[in-house]
Amino acid sequence: MLMVAILTWGKDLIFQPIDSIQAVHDLKRRLDLKDTDFIIHDSVYLCPIKLDCATRELTESEILEWKMTHVYPALVAEGRMEKNRYGKYVKNISEVI
Repeated sequence: MLMVAILTWGKDLIFQPIDSIQAVHDLKRRLDLKDTDFIIHDSVYLCPIKLDCATRELTESEILEWKMTHVYPALVAEGRMEKNRYGKYVKNISEVI
């Protein structure tokens, strides 16, 4: 999914999904605002917006480690997930219904 951040300095910050990069270029030409920046980002899972050049995408092993140590245990504590008898995390059936 492509995301665009429309940053009007001193006024607004808008995040929205877009269909294509060409749509952003057309929008930029149509609006023709002087103090506005358009930041286009091809989003990744769990990181839809990236504004800092120092951030990096997590590797698959880092994502799995983060999910298994932080995300899934927190969802189990909230009652939104549970462990089945094989030790795998699954959605809580009562949450779906």
